Amino acid sequence: MTICTMATRFAAVRRTCFLLALLAPLTAAAQVDPDADGIGIYFDTAATLTSVTAPVIPPGEVQLSAWLVATRMSVPGFIRHFEGVVEWDYADNVVFRGMSAGFDMCWEMPVSYRDVMCTDVEHGTLATGDAVVLVRYDVLLYDDQVPVRFYIREFRLWLDAGAEVAQHPSSGDWNLPVAVINGPAPVATRGAAWGSVKSLFR
Repeated sequence: MTICTMATRFAAVRRTCFLLALLAPLTAAAQVDPDADGIGIYFDTAATLTSVTAPVIPPGEVQLSAWLVATRMSVPGFIRHFEGVVEWDYADNVVFRGMSAGFDMCWEMPVSYRDVMCTDVEHGTLATGDAVVLVRYDVLLYDDQVPVRFYIREFRLWLDAGAEVAQHPSSGDWNLPVAVINGPAPVATRGAAWGSVKSLFR
């Protein structure tokens, strides 16, 4: 083997290692739910985080947000209507809806642990895709020693053409949690430190 050949192979190995290093963060940030037509609660809009650690900060300030996201939607088109029930553990913490993708016809101030929605979306404004944000929940923590688990108890979604798209919970079961604050991840994902969550809002 000549010196030139050895140098060429060494350069190729270095390029391969460099590319693998670049791809590693992308792999870590992959969506939690690999299946088509999922629905879940996430702590980022790309649907990669289902657990987060957050401290209590001065009362009245929002610590973090959680998003209701439809993932890997298999039918092209535009979302016209969605209905569902989201619940969370109540332990002197406050969770409230900060944003919705449409006009909720049955919206009322959430009770201490539950949000019921039946939302109409303006025609042609919310396309299906890999990560479609439907609702944002804002969270005020008063106790960071007790996990706050989120559940999606039921969910239905329709497109402009009238077709219903069957969604499944990211946890695989309507009775299992889909996200948690200050507790272990309920589904296969990487947890997020408080610093990385704060960076989403900078």
